[in-house]
Amino acid sequence: MIVEENTVKRGKVNFSGFLKASDGTENAFCKLCHVTIKPKTSNLTNHEKSTKHMQRVKLSTTMKPIQVVRTPRASDALKTTKIELVVSIACHSAFLTIDHLGKVISRNATGSKLEDLKLHRRKCTKILTNVVAPALKEELIADVKGRKFSLIVDETTDVSTTKQLCVLIQYYRQAKETILTAFVDLVSLVHACADDIFNAIKECIAGIDLKLEDCVGYGSDGASVMVCEHDSVWTRILAVAPNCIKMTYICHSLALCVQHAFEKLPSSLGFLLAEIPKWFSKSTIRREAYKTLMS
Repeated sequence: MIVEENTVKRGKVNFSGFLKASDGTENAFCKLCHVTIKPKTSNLTNHEKSTKHMQRVKLSTTMKPIQVVRTPRASDALKTTKIELVVSIACHSAFLTIDHLGKVISRNATGSKLEDLKLHRRKCTKILTNVVAPALKEELIADVKGRKFSLIVDETTDVSTTKQLCVLIQYYRQAKETILTAFVDLVSLVHACADDIFNAIKECIAGIDLKLEDCVGYGSDGASVMVCEHDSVWTRILAVAPNCIKMTYICHSLALCVQHAFEKLPSSLGFLLAEIPKWFSKSTIRREAYKTLMS
């Protein structure tokens, strides 16, 4: 019931702890026992002297209010340090190391701003995804606005059998006077067909305020869905950006060259070249004997 009055008065008697009921009647409501009582002095007096009510009154006088302890907010300098540590861990190590590293830093930084450092892998992940990533994306958007760029895309299937499309761009950065390669996004796909891949690329490029018409280069592997001359991602990009140049990955081209070169060699020589690494890879004694022979 909604509280409307703090005290119910009857004649010269003042009954504290009772409220007027919110149902529109003159009934009283005991806020300690949560019961409704008829508005008679005898009823109120009897309830006030009841064992249940007296126990509730005793408890209400002995109970201490809950004190809310607020932790002090971290300073801007400490926040900056956390972000720097997160970026360093993301670039050079795994997030698991921050659990131990954070404790080592705080334990040996008595008297400095790092004394209150509390950073573990879960917080490290949140800072990277919710603070660092949006800031880097805003910087990338401001840096590539209105510029020509080249696309680098690759589709793969991860260990969870989910198809992933990695999208990168290359562009000229005026501030550093150099060509940079920037990560744009990692997109999950259901079907790795040309239409789905092209639409995913188009959405990624639009997400950083670029137009596909400004694409001057396209790099991918030699898969038919990527670079086929008839119905592929390349044909769809070429229809939007006629001046775009296609460049397939050199590693795939070299692998095809080596494969065709092996077909020209005698079968016995190819077998020998393939079996030599297997022969020495499983035995330490054979490798040592081979080193002795070659030395």
